[in-house]
Amino acid sequence: MNPLDLPCCPPAHNHRLLVLVLCFSLLSACGDSAGPDDNIAVDVGAVDAQALDTASPPLDSGASAVDIDVAPEPDAPAEDVAAPDTTPTDSDEPDSTQLPDVGPEDSIADAVAPASKLICDPCMANSDCEQTAGDGAFCVSHGPAGAFCGIACQADADCPSDYACEDVTDVDDANAKQCVPIAPAGAAAGSYGACACSADATQKGLKTKCSSSAKDADGKLIGTCSGMRSCGPTGLSECDATVPTDETCNQLDDDCDGQTDEPPCVLPEPECTKGACCDLKSQTFKSAGTKCGEKKSKYGCNASGSLTISTAQPTCSGTDTVCNDNDADLKWSQPIMKQFCKNAFEKCNAEKATCEPIANGCVSGGCCDTKTKTFKAQGQQCSTSPAKWTQKCDGDKIVKSAEHSGCSGKSSKCSSDPADTYVSPWQVVNDCAKNKLVCKTTTPGKPQCTSAQQCTKGTCCDIKTKLFKTKGTSCGASLAK
Repeated sequence: MNPLDLPCCPPAHNHRLLVLVLCFSLLSACGDSAGPDDNIAVDVGAVDAQALDTASPPLDSGASAVDIDVAPEPDAPAEDVAAPDTTPTDSDEPDSTQLPDVGPEDSIADAVAPASKLICDPCMANSDCEQTAGDGAFCVSHGPAGAFCGIACQADADCPSDYACEDVTDVDDANAKQCVPIAPAGAAAGSYGACACSADATQKGLKTKCSSSAKDADGKLIGTCSGMRSCGPTGLSECDATVPTDETCNQLDDDCDGQTDEPPCVLPEPECTKGACCDLKSQTFKSAGTKCGEKKSKYGCNASGSLTISTAQPTCSGTDTVCNDNDADLKWSQPIMKQFCKNAFEKCNAEKATCEPIANGCVSGGCCDTKTKTFKAQGQQCSTSPAKWTQKCDGDKIVKSAEHSGCSGKSSKCSSDPADTYVSPWQVVNDCAKNKLVCKTTTPGKPQCTSAQQCTKGTCCDIKTKLFKTKGTSCGASLAK
């Protein structure tokens, strides 16, 4: 019987490394015709031997030892194994109660993640790589770009495509041979290709330290600043290290040498040492627009007579230590109503910032001043009374005047007392003389412009115009003295 046909060995398409190892551990109990060689070479594909060591349980001391050789072609049979007899027999059927349920879609290679899937992951220490890529995997320094996992090798053939076996330095400054990405053409000697984030590194958010350096115009190194890079949804992030610069006396470590404002830096003279607009820490003026002092308020009265308020925040000018709180320089907010003044009972007083009680107050009526909400003075026109017009002749002009009921000063209603009557100033209605007419009143209260004939005869009558001669015109014979 061929050993591969034993009932303890599942077909090759069923997988799980544990099943494979258990099967071989039971070879001594499963058949007596294993062949002349007790060591059976079984081709299971390109499986990482280290992963096998960590995934397989130790063999029982009483079982026959099984050597598992790693071959590059999964379908190439070992030379020392005869072609298996696939004819099933009753005794060859596996016991389903003793074997795990393994689906045909699985393979032995899936049981261990190859180290090549984890190479180039960002790392902080060698232990980060040993946990993923196995023993001998180091956290290799890639210079300013950071540090990334390698895998142990002796030659380029031990590395995945696009990788080379190189003498490298790890993050502990130890030397080792590791698979690293091949640098692009024209790259500087000793440099490596760029690493990308694997799915595992992205899921875990793996990160690495990186750095940024700068030189002055003469090629002298200014400094090196440290930063971090990490794997995220968009891949490996850029290094967040700041770019080192010469010291500029700004209380910062500009060149990342661990010292702040060291010589030849000379701090400037302080702009100020006290004041509401002085930054005491930097001894400089606070920037223009910086709030200072207490918020200010001013009051007013709106069209409805209610009390309003506006506010403004004093700020620094940026050139002085004094807080600028001059009303004219402040930016006042739009007025908003502070207090509603109750019609006839209160009036707005902005100076006192309140609504004051009103004596003899009113809100309506012909003798109510709606602005001040008080009674109109005695003799003033009652706005709700109708006008009674009177006309008369004023020389050769017709004039008119309106009479209204007046106010008593004690009520918002019109007064019927003649002493309170209001008479408007006389207004010219018609200038009769412009039309060479004269004003005559034939009916009382109804003056009219009539013909200018005033006389027909007499020494003081101008016969032509039939008007009286003007006053002072000579008339009659002269009187002798």
